[in-house]
Amino acid sequence: MSSSPQSFRVRRPSRSAPPRALPTAATPTTRALALLLREDAEAADVTPENAAEIVEAELVDDAVVQPAFDDLTVDRVLDAFLDEKTKKLVPARTAEFTDLGDGTAEERARRLNRARMLDDLRASAWADATLISYGGHVRAWRDWCKAEGVSALPFHAERVADHLLDYAFVWDDEGEVVRDADGGPMPAVSAGTIGLRVAALNKAAEFIGLPRPGDNAGIQELVRGIRRRLRVAPAYRKAALDLDRVNACLSAANGARYTATRNRAAVLTRARTGATAGQLARLGWPDVTLEPEQVTLVLAPAHRHGQPTVVVLPAHRNPDLCLVHALRELRTMSVKLDRVFSHPALRTSRRPKKGEPARTPSRSIGDAMTRQALHQAVHSAAATAGGWDALPTLPDRLLARLLAAECPMTPLVAARDRALLLAGFYTAARRSNLSALNWGDVTDYGEDGCTVIWRRSKTDQEGRGRVKWLPEAGPDSDKACPATALRAWKAQLSAALGRQPRNDEPVFVALTGAGTLKVDEDGQPVRLSGESINDVVQKLAIAAGLMRKPQPGERATYGAHSLRSGFVTEGLRNDKLSIAEVQEVTDHKSVNVLMDYRREVNAPKNNAARKLLLGKNS
Repeated sequence: MSSSPQSFRVRRPSRSAPPRALPTAATPTTRALALLLREDAEAADVTPENAAEIVEAELVDDAVVQPAFDDLTVDRVLDAFLDEKTKKLVPARTAEFTDLGDGTAEERARRLNRARMLDDLRASAWADATLISYGGHVRAWRDWCKAEGVSALPFHAERVADHLLDYAFVWDDEGEVVRDADGGPMPAVSAGTIGLRVAALNKAAEFIGLPRPGDNAGIQELVRGIRRRLRVAPAYRKAALDLDRVNACLSAANGARYTATRNRAAVLTRARTGATAGQLARLGWPDVTLEPEQVTLVLAPAHRHGQPTVVVLPAHRNPDLCLVHALRELRTMSVKLDRVFSHPALRTSRRPKKGEPARTPSRSIGDAMTRQALHQAVHSAAATAGGWDALPTLPDRLLARLLAAECPMTPLVAARDRALLLAGFYTAARRSNLSALNWGDVTDYGEDGCTVIWRRSKTDQEGRGRVKWLPEAGPDSDKACPATALRAWKAQLSAALGRQPRNDEPVFVALTGAGTLKVDEDGQPVRLSGESINDVVQKLAIAAGLMRKPQPGERATYGAHSLRSGFVTEGLRNDKLSIAEVQEVTDHKSVNVLMDYRREVNAPKNNAARKLLLGKNS
C-alpha cells in the first residue's frame, strides 16, 4: 500500500527529525504517559521538552520499540484513561502522575487536590453519557487488539481500518463476510454506530496525546464507504410509541397486575374450597357475595347430575391468606367482567412473527378462562408446593410462602410503569432524564397538573434546567392522565416506604422480581437506571403485542426512546401541534433533527397522498 495521504499507512518520522505525531511542547497528559512508559525513569528525567520524544520513541518509531515491548504497558496506558468504576473515558489523569515536589505534607496534599480538581473539571466539560459511551467503544477496541495480538496504541490507521471492518459487518467462523439476499455484506451495526466508534477513538487519542485515527484520509474514505454500503440507519431506529400504542402498553401494565391478583384469588379459592377446575371456570360474580367478614360462594355442580354447593368462608386474620380480601381486590379490577376468573381486559391479535410488521392491539372485555387454562395457571403457581392436588391440604405457612413468591400482591409495578410511560411520553423524555428525576424536581399544581425539571440533559449540559408539564386530564376525561398517574405512583411508593419520599430520592425506583422495593445497604430506594427503563418499555411493548421478544442478535423494535419519537409523531400528526410547540417540549434546536423523530407508525391511514386524495381529516 502506498504512503500517499489517501492510504491507511502512517508515515513514521525519523529519529533525527522532530516528532510529527505529538506536540513538541508536551502537555501534562503526555508527560504522564511518558512516565508510564519509562517505568525506570525518575520524574525529574522527564521534562516538558523530552516527554513527547519519549512517547514517540516508545510507541511510534518502529526502530526504537524493543522486541520485548509488552502489551501490558499499552494496557496500562489505556487503563489510565478508562475509569473501571464509572465505565467512562476520562480526559485527564494528571493527578496520578503530578510531581508534588518538595515541601510539607500539607503543601503536597494541596497540590495533589488541585490536580484532582483539574481532572474533575475537565471531565465535567463532557456529558456523563458521552464519556460512558466513549469508554465502551475504547474498551471494545482494546479487546479487539488483544484478540488480534496487536498493540492498541498508537491508533495505527491500518489496524483501525481492520477493526472497523470486523465491527461493521457479520463474519462467519471461516472469516468470510456473511452476505444478505442481495449479495451485499450483512451489517452488524448501524452506520451511525460506526461513526461513534471512530469518534471515541479520536477522543481517546486526543486525551492521551496521540494522532487521531479519524483524521487519516483513508479512514475517512472507509467510513464514508461503510455508510454508503450499509444505508441502514433508519432500520435500527426505535419505532415510535404513539398515543394508541402507549395506551396499549398501559393496558398491558394493568394486565400484569390483574393476572397476579387473579392467580392469587384462584389459588386461595382452590386451597380453601377444594373446587374443581370446572367449578372455578364457571364461577361468576353473581355467585359471589362479599361481606366485611365473610364471603359466600355458590359453586356449580362438580358433575353433570350434581347439585350446586354453597360455601361460606370467614375472613382470615392474615390479609395475605384471606380469600375475602383477594376476591374483593379482584372485583375492583374487573367490574366489567362477568366471570370471576378471566383473561386481562386487553386482548391482542397474535404477536407478529419474524419479519412481519407490528400489529395494532384490539381491545375487548376479557374472555373467561377455560377449565384447562385455570388448572394450568393454578398448577404452575403452586408447582413448588406440589401443584394443583396439594393445595387443599397445604399448611398456611407454606401457602403464604408460595403466594409471596408466585402471586405477589404489590401494586407497585403497575403504578410505577404507568407513571413512567405517561411521564416519558408527555415530556418527550430521554431515559437519562427519567432516571435522574428526583421528587424535589416535581411540583404539583393540583387541577393544573404537575411540572418536572430536567436538571441536566443532552442539550443542556451546563444544567440550566428545563421545566416540562404533566397535564391534568380532569375527572370526567376517559384519557390516561399523566399527573394522576404520577400522584398514584407517589402514594404507592409512600406506602411501601412507610413515609413520604425525600426530595433527593429518585422518582422512578428499581423493584425486585417479586414487585417489592429494591433498597441499597442504607435502606434507601435504588434509582431505576436508563437501561432498566428501556427494559420496562420493551417488556410492556411485548406484553401489549406490539413486538415479539427479540432473539439473540436481533434488535428490539421499541425502546425508551420510542416515547420521545412517539410524542413528536403524535404531535405533528394532523397538525395537532405546531413545530414550535413540539420543539418547546423536545428542546430540539434544529427542525431537521426534529423531523427525523417523526416516525409515522400508521402510514396507511396517515400519509400525504391519502390526505390530498380524501381530505386532511379522512
